[in-house]
Amino acid sequence: MLASLERRHDGLEALEHLRGRLLLSGAVDLTRLFPVAGRFVDLPTYPWQRTPCWVKTTSEGQRLLERHYVHPLLGYRLAQQQLTWEAQLDTRKVAWLADHQVGESAVFPGAGYLEQCLAAAHEWQAASAEEDSLPDVLDLEDFEIRAPLLLDDTTLRLTRLSLDSRNGAMRLESRETRAEDADKWNLHAVARAFTATRGRLLERRAPALPTRAADLDREAHIAAAAQLGLHYGPHFRAAEQIWVDASAGAGALRADPGNAHAGR
Repeated sequence: MLASLERRHDGLEALEHLRGRLLLSGAVDLTRLFPVAGRFVDLPTYPWQRTPCWVKTTSEGQRLLERHYVHPLLGYRLAQQQLTWEAQLDTRKVAWLADHQVGESAVFPGAGYLEQCLAAAHEWQAASAEEDSLPDVLDLEDFEIRAPLLLDDTTLRLTRLSLDSRNGAMRLESRETRAEDADKWNLHAVARAFTATRGRLLERRAPALPTRAADLDREAHIAAAAQLGLHYGPHFRAAEQIWVDASAGAGALRADPGNAHAGR
């Protein structure tokens, strides 16, 4: 007979002891829980030598082991500041960014700014609305790139995107992680999330592509861009055909599925 109450233990602790004794007594068929027989080994005869192992943090580490990235480019949300996200970017951490080069430097692409802004707008609306009332589309307006964001494989750039909940205004800034002045941020882009969107822009039809032969194919476009100092690696070669007119241009894009990157 096994007791479920003990004088020296409270109710929960006594039940834990009872469960252990039941397992040791053989009253529970453990083969149903563990159908694969394990390998028995002899335990050491000396007492356990417990050694705590803690990861030492540095100021450059930004406590990333405790961060949860909500988006690969937007980064993690700061707990101390409202609607602010930070991310560490360089061409080794996000290797495909090295495929977008201007001159001798890798430059953060304009589509990357848009991706960060859309991800921040989504996080903002998801936090302020019921799940079943989230809008199907997100609109950005007043988007403007103020300065290029240069990347390399030796210096981490810390990006910060802040969103004003009063009007949806966003600012994207960056600084070096080892900068002596931690309060000195460089402004790269601004935008505003349009909160009352109805997706009317999606009702517009894309212009039809010309029926004549394209002026540039993929290889010709890459070569022409290289002459201007724009070097596009495999991840930025989606332009398959390009037509150029006196006042406008059109293009057909086809991305390589092997180079696609999930947003989450």
